[in-house]
Amino acid sequence: MTQLSSYYIPEPDLLFANKVRFKDPKVGLYLFGPYGQYADASVVNITANAAIIGTSQSIGNLLALFNHLHNRIPANSVGGVDFPGLGLEGRLRFDVRFDEQWQETIDKANIDECRSKGKRTDRALYLLDLIDERLASLHQKQPNPDLVFITLPVELIKMCTMPGQIGLTITLAHRRFGATPTEDQVQGDYDFHNIIKVMGMKHRLPTQFILPTTLDLGRKLFVQDLATRAWNLSVAAYYKSKGIPWKLAELDLGTCYAGVSFYRECTSEGKQTMRASVAQVFLASGETLILRGDPFESPDSDTRPHMNVQQAQSLRDQIVRAYKWSHKEQPPERLVIHKSSEFTSEEVKGFMEGENAVKQTDLLTLTQSPVDWYRNGGYPIVRGSVVKVSNSEYYIFTLGYIPQLQTFPKPGIPFPVRVRVANLDSPERKMCREVLSLTRLNWNNADFCDQMPITISASDRIGDILSEARIRDIDVSTEYKYYM
Repeated sequence: MTQLSSYYIPEPDLLFANKVRFKDPKVGLYLFGPYGQYADASVVNITANAAIIGTSQSIGNLLALFNHLHNRIPANSVGGVDFPGLGLEGRLRFDVRFDEQWQETIDKANIDECRSKGKRTDRALYLLDLIDERLASLHQKQPNPDLVFITLPVELIKMCTMPGQIGLTITLAHRRFGATPTEDQVQGDYDFHNIIKVMGMKHRLPTQFILPTTLDLGRKLFVQDLATRAWNLSVAAYYKSKGIPWKLAELDLGTCYAGVSFYRECTSEGKQTMRASVAQVFLASGETLILRGDPFESPDSDTRPHMNVQQAQSLRDQIVRAYKWSHKEQPPERLVIHKSSEFTSEEVKGFMEGENAVKQTDLLTLTQSPVDWYRNGGYPIVRGSVVKVSNSEYYIFTLGYIPQLQTFPKPGIPFPVRVRVANLDSPERKMCREVLSLTRLNWNNADFCDQMPITISASDRIGDILSEARIRDIDVSTEYKYYM
């Protein structure tokens, strides 16, 4: 019988303005303000110059929302924190500036033209081309805006969704490849939201797609309270405007953290290849750097692709070069690689041996637990709890009861992260603490934490975006703000 052991990892601290430590991101922002700018972490006021693409009505709704966000907004959610309001003189020292020169309108003639298209996918492609034209127009203007909000009315989105679909997600084709890709898969247009990210990257304009429900001030359509929406929008806009909302306080500065995911891409000739997408976290600067691995062959039936020794070495060399470029040619003292599939013996050898091998290397497979975990009592297991099955298998509760919030702020029961160790040069508690810490770097929202660390969640998201065919003809950006 397997002998289990368990222990608790205390909640890691975050750093805010003037490097003040605090654990709750919303309360930390409220009390102390955001950490500062990318380059020098200086505590300064930041104004995001924002553009808008939308219909006259949806543009008006977005402006009305941000005008309202200059007020204090009481929280109505479990564990919520009042939003203090935007403004350079306020607690966040952050504002969003809109100017008519950066407003690109989709007019009635455009909507009628979209409606006239016979096929749903043709309507979606027409709308994407329209947005691409508007982004190109914004790119020509001087100065360029810092980010672009894209907001479309329900009527326009519904023209492009699948018949009978619930929700407002626009899918053009599925990524599930068979032995012979379909015509739509060869064309390579899959997800409306991800294509917008690619087009924003092409024009060097970070984008934020805003659903109509987000703009609803009356809460008739949206289940998330207004204060939560205000926090999430503000944190994302702050990061896309070259600001760091908060940083982790306790991770090693000489360590490079990288998450590796795989995605399948299809060439214009119908040839399928695999690539690795890498989210690389540098704690010294607070930035996340994006890399794309070289293409490699993988069997059609291989749902969990793997690299050979040379491919793993090549990817590791890319990661080390990127770290050195960001750290004045100093190599990392330690490399931590998170992956959602098992490490093969060839991958382990490739990541650990060779010319650019790092002194210490941790290779970890992170997935959601296949087992449900419960405890007696009225609350779930505490976040930070670790169950050790063996020296090569751990269950880390990155979600659970959060003492700082005095609740578990999500529905259902929390699933821990299953960690399987392929190589561990670090103490096990240090490894567990880092997995827990890296769940707190998602600047797409102001939630207390996510289930998966940013290394895994970002590399998965990046892989979806990099699989879009339109990225073939552009310079792929290494900046995370174009992907989030």
